[in-house]
Amino acid sequence: MMKSVAVVLDNELDGDGRVLKEIRMLMTLGHKVHVLCFGYDGKSYKQHDFEVTRISISKKKKDRLNFLNVALPFYRNLLIKEVAKFLSQNSFDIVHTHDLYMAKPVYKGIEKAGKKIPMILDLHENFPYAYASYSWTSRGFRKWIAKPHKWHQWEQEYLNYADGVVFLSDSFRTSLLEKYAFLKDRKTLVLPNIPDLNLFNEPRIIDRSDKTTFLYFGMIGRRRGIFEVMEALSEIQKDRNDFKLLLIGPVDKSDRVDFEQLRNQLSEDNFEYVSWLPLEDLRTYMKISDVGICPIYKNPQHESGIANKVFQYMYGELALFVSNCNPQQAVVETYDLGFVFEDGNPESLKQEILNALDDSDALETMGERSKKAFDEHFQLENYLEDLNVFYNGLLES
Repeated sequence: MMKSVAVVLDNELDGDGRVLKEIRMLMTLGHKVHVLCFGYDGKSYKQHDFEVTRISISKKKKDRLNFLNVALPFYRNLLIKEVAKFLSQNSFDIVHTHDLYMAKPVYKGIEKAGKKIPMILDLHENFPYAYASYSWTSRGFRKWIAKPHKWHQWEQEYLNYADGVVFLSDSFRTSLLEKYAFLKDRKTLVLPNIPDLNLFNEPRIIDRSDKTTFLYFGMIGRRRGIFEVMEALSEIQKDRNDFKLLLIGPVDKSDRVDFEQLRNQLSEDNFEYVSWLPLEDLRTYMKISDVGICPIYKNPQHESGIANKVFQYMYGELALFVSNCNPQQAVVETYDLGFVFEDGNPESLKQEILNALDDSDALETMGERSKKAFDEHFQLENYLEDLNVFYNGLLES
C-alpha cells in the first residue's frame, strides 16, 4: 500500500548518494516521497521525479549556524521551525531523517506541527566520534566552541527520539544495542552503503599503465589513512618501480601542505592525482586500476560501517586493499578479495603492499571475486524486502 514519506536532511540533496539511493528504494516499493532539504542561494538544482522543498539559505550562514549548533540553539530552532512548517503544509504517514543530530529537531518539529507520525533516524556514521575528528571541531579555539564531547553525552537522548533506526552495519547495530537497552524495543534495519548502479556511466577508453595500479577515490586527508600509504610507497620506490598510485578526490583544506610534501616524495612515473571526478565517471578509472584501497584509521567512527568506496571498488572488479576496521576486514576475508593491514603498524602496511605487488598475477582473480560477491550479496534488490518489512512494522505499530 502506498504511503507518503517525508525525507528530511540538513544539507543539499544532490550529491548525497545514500539519501538518493534510499529514495529510489522507497519509490520502488510504491511509496510517495517528498524531501525537505537546504538549497543554497544562487545555486541551481536538477529536477527530480519526486517532490523537493528547499530551505533557502546561504552556504556561509548555514555552516556558521552548524558550527555553533552545540553552543547555541539557533540552528536547532531553525530546523524545528522549518520541519513544523513542512509537516503542517503536507500530509505524511512517516518521517525519515538523516544523521543523529537531526533526531531532536525533527521530533520537536513533529510535535510543533501537532502530528502523531513515526520517525525514522538514519545513522550515516558513528556521529559523536566523527564530529570529534573533524579539523573544524578539534583544533585550537574551535574545539571550545564546537564542544565535541557533548555529542557523547547527547547520543542517548537523541537516539531515544526515534521510533526506528537504520544502521550501516550489523556490528554498529550490535554495539549501540548493547550500549542502550531501550533500542532493543525499537524497529531497526541494517542498510550498508551499497551504490546505486544507475548513477554510473559506461567507462571511457583511456590509457592504462603497465604497472600495478592502486586506486583511491574520495576525500583525501590524514584521517583517511592515505598519507601513510603514500609514505610507505615512497619507501618502496627506492627498491622497485612496478607500481602506480592513482588518487582521485579533493584534499582536506587543513591537510594540503602535508599532501604536497608527500606527493613530491613520489616520482611522476609512480603517482597521478586527479583533483575531482564525478562519481558517474568512476568506472573509467576503475577500468585502468588493479587494486582499490581504503586505508581508513581503525576507530569507532570507521567501525560503524563499510565505506562507499569499498562497494564501488567491488563493482569495478578490483582487488581490495584495506585497513583492519572490522566491517571491511570481514568482507575482504569472507570472500577472499585482497589484502588487510594492521592500522597504526607501518611495517604491516608496507608488507601488504609488497604482497600485492608480488602477487600481481592473482589480482585479476581477486577482482573477479569482488564483482561476484557484490552481485550476489550487495545489490540494492537484496535489501528491498528488509526495507519493506521495516517500514511496514513502523506504520502498523
